[in-house]
Amino acid sequence: MSTKHRATKKPKQTGRVTKRKPVRLKKAISAVQARRLAARQVMARMFDGVPVQDGAEVKWSIFNVRLKSAWVVFPKSEPDQTMRLGPSHVVVVSKRTGRVLYDGVTGED
Repeated sequence: MSTKHRATKKPKQTGRVTKRKPVRLKKAISAVQARRLAARQVMARMFDGVPVQDGAEVKWSIFNVRLKSAWVVFPKSEPDQTMRLGPSHVVVVSKRTGRVLYDGVTGED
């Protein structure tokens, strides 16, 4: 008995480029999403590596805020205000609840 092997044929090269299905892009983001993403970026930049002080060690006071039980955060100023003279911007956060107690200037000149 003789066994014949079939030769497998290679597909012909026609020289045509096969078309692929177009890639479906995600839906564009909304204006609200763009604002949220921009705010997240700005906040990350403003608070990256900023000094945080124990409120009990701070020598000044803010009207109606108990600094002894709070953290005082000194966010970075905007790029155009890096050499600004005058009061510092601070954010005071309660140690117990995490609530922002004050967000504004210190009132120092």
